[in-house]
Amino acid sequence: MNILFFKEVIHPEKGGIGKVTCSLANGFRAKGHNVYFLIARDLGYKLENCTQIPSGNFSDTPANKDFLLEFLRSKKIDILINQDALYTEHSKLVFHAKSIETLKLISCLHMSLFGAIKNLRYTKGASLLTRFKLSFFAPLISSLFDFKLLKNFLLYIYKNKSKKHFTNLVKNSDALIVLSEKLKYEIIDIVKMNPANLFAIPNPISFEVQNVDLNLKEKKLLWVGRADSGKRLDLFIKIFGKIHQDFPDWTVDILGDGSGIIPAKEYVKKHNIKNVFFRGYMESSKFFERASIFCFTSADEAFGMVLLEASVFACVPIAFDSYPVITDIIDDKNNGILVKAFDCNLYAKELSHLMKDENYRKNIALNARNSVSYFSLDNITKRWLDLFESL
Repeated sequence: MNILFFKEVIHPEKGGIGKVTCSLANGFRAKGHNVYFLIARDLGYKLENCTQIPSGNFSDTPANKDFLLEFLRSKKIDILINQDALYTEHSKLVFHAKSIETLKLISCLHMSLFGAIKNLRYTKGASLLTRFKLSFFAPLISSLFDFKLLKNFLLYIYKNKSKKHFTNLVKNSDALIVLSEKLKYEIIDIVKMNPANLFAIPNPISFEVQNVDLNLKEKKLLWVGRADSGKRLDLFIKIFGKIHQDFPDWTVDILGDGSGIIPAKEYVKKHNIKNVFFRGYMESSKFFERASIFCFTSADEAFGMVLLEASVFACVPIAFDSYPVITDIIDDKNNGILVKAFDCNLYAKELSHLMKDENYRKNIALNARNSVSYFSLDNITKRWLDLFESL
């Protein structure tokens, strides 16, 4: 079988979708299938069988259409996986592939469509309004205090603005993939029907499960991610600031770059919070190996691959219960800790408990490591291949 991933940019170390794409490609190849990539922009990561579209963009132009169709025919592509299904223009280009009768088109949505608006107060609303092309409402954020009313209004606008696009995805795709059964309702709510071609397949883990000696774990907390408004590094810094004096022998490693790094450093300095180290962008596995606890404070998330990565290394994840799919990954007090969304005092209390009670922490760490087999690359690859066969 010849499988093509269609995505504007692919780099496994610069974004979760790129990492998932490369993992799935490895899984398909391990089962004897040929995998190709079609990208618009090259970020410098060497991918086998990767082609860049000459125009450097995925606009729906005659030249791009001709190139795409010729590419698909020359490579005899059987399955086209559109990893950019969220984007209208990219999807319009891909829809031309349906003129090839033998080809099956699979469109993938890698985010919660409603989550950012539902967590509007905690995703620093104005930046999210820009993302959803609703930036003309930004001045209302500072003047309206009834966020429930505002969120309902924005959801209504978003559903109406996006209905045509998602209806076209359903109509033109042989399968439309979301990350969890818990996200299907978003599509159903927008298109006002329950499509037969709507499926849920979670992301695979990108690491092999590690045989970590828990006795070698260090008194380290770890935060990993893009330091932007959605990931809420600022909340984590404030949470640790509440308890740091009680744990002078614990340290914090922060991995990632972004606009939130400078304000976080300034807050740490202003409040004299000790033992916080900003590492910048670095490969995370060595930090997961040593860290005992992974702190996740995101307010804008679809899946949370990093939670699985932490679990692979028996690094206990603690997170806000802030989006639907997180309960697919964390069973509270069993393989991780879930805290009522954005209750920083409760988060600090639960984090303190983990830091104080080593036996409690080790039991959850073992359960976390054992729970990730459901998301193994073999299991998820099989689900994809079963889907291909059913189309």
